[in-house]
Amino acid sequence: MSEIELKETRLAPIKNTSVISTTNNDNINEMATGSVIKLIIKMSFASVISLFCVTAYEIADSMIIGRFCGSTPLSGVSAFLFFEYILSINIGYCFGCSVTPIISHALGEGNLLRAQKSLQYLITFLIIWTIFVPALCIPLLPFILPALGVPDNAYDETLSYARVAICGTGIVSFVLAFIQLFRSENRPFLSMWIEISCSLLNIVGDLIFLGIFKLKASYAALSTVIAHLLPFIVIIFLYCSRKESIRPKVTLTPDVLKAPFDKEIFLKTFGSSFVFLIQETFFSLGGILISKNIANYVSDEHQHTEYLAAFGASHRLANMVFLPCLGIGTSLPPLIAYNLGKLNYQRVFGIIWKGLLTIITFASFLCGLFLSLLPFFASLFSDGDDDLTELIISMTKGVLIISFFCPFLHTVTGIAQGERNVAYQAVLYFCTGFPMIVFSYVLPLLFKNGLDAFKYILTISYSIADIFCLICFPFLFFKYYKKTKTPIDIIDFEDSKDESHSNESKA
Repeated sequence: MSEIELKETRLAPIKNTSVISTTNNDNINEMATGSVIKLIIKMSFASVISLFCVTAYEIADSMIIGRFCGSTPLSGVSAFLFFEYILSINIGYCFGCSVTPIISHALGEGNLLRAQKSLQYLITFLIIWTIFVPALCIPLLPFILPALGVPDNAYDETLSYARVAICGTGIVSFVLAFIQLFRSENRPFLSMWIEISCSLLNIVGDLIFLGIFKLKASYAALSTVIAHLLPFIVIIFLYCSRKESIRPKVTLTPDVLKAPFDKEIFLKTFGSSFVFLIQETFFSLGGILISKNIANYVSDEHQHTEYLAAFGASHRLANMVFLPCLGIGTSLPPLIAYNLGKLNYQRVFGIIWKGLLTIITFASFLCGLFLSLLPFFASLFSDGDDDLTELIISMTKGVLIISFFCPFLHTVTGIAQGERNVAYQAVLYFCTGFPMIVFSYVLPLLFKNGLDAFKYILTISYSIADIFCLICFPFLFFKYYKKTKTPIDIIDFEDSKDESHSNESKA
């Protein structure tokens, strides 16, 4: 089949589409030919280590602020934490995770230009975001911080912290997004080493600024920005390198910038990214509302500070289980998308059920480990305060127990991202993220002592998400099981491309 004929079969509205053969790239070709379980373990290991580093840094950051600055600055930073997640971590993570399967699917189809256009739209958004967020949010901080429930005695230090953190949102978002993108070309260990370097630099910077020089909590935010600046430079170097062995296959070139606007890729890129961002924003907004509503039920400033500190510590400890399992779940979308691009449904089915078993094994181990060591971990946040230690334990124990069911949440989310179905993702993300917002208001009304509700609010909110995905999983499982009854063996990639697109539209 000639290249001209092949171009006419493309689904994209772009003319002069660049077509690639993935057989010359061992990393990319491995996603279609390598052992499924080895691929899942390889990508999951890198993702889990990366997220462990992120979570370990967050815990270390809280510990360092609590130890060297006190519980008052820690309560203010904890209240601002969820808003910071929305501006930087959620943006980078959500857009990176959403664009990764789009690029993988395009590579599976053999269409390099579509992958490059998705990368172009992502970079354009990140540049706009870097300029827009500080210009809008910094002047509004005097109104935002009280709305987040920052205690009055922690306002000044939290304001300084927030200004620095917001100025660095662009660099942090960029690095987190591109860490995810490397997985689209089956280069997870590159992502892992960049994440490790960020976390280590963060911790070292916190210890230097707060521990040695005894500076204020705002320098912890500066440490975060500095820690992401070096990986930012490394990523720019990789994409600009002339050596094909280290340069990613999907890069921006003058031809890509001159290519016509691709409406389909644009909508998928931003549609998937924004619905994923909405889900994460629901979780973060729920955390913000919880922090704010605690003030309505406490009796004094000390109790307010104690509950805020305990809630932030509980959230970080729960993430020690949740985020590594999420790391395994995020290894599924690029593998699913790449093989959907090749219409290899048998392989997609294998990725789904083997991925679920991997997450179940890992979640069971982590839940058991942290439940058994929970008093020890809780005491690290309290600096000898027994009441705070008990409060952290009561807030965290239920979340760890319900996390035994989180494998279904991460598997179903991985399938949704791999399919690149924006409407399906929107429904799924709404049902998993919205309950926390509702319960932040409703649950305290159901308790005789409304303050007791905040001990269980994370547990109940996560339970709704896990149960919903547990119900959805059998339908998705049998959906792909039925597709394996009519397998499509792609022997010659280019010669079967016209038939592949016809079958994909029917599927």
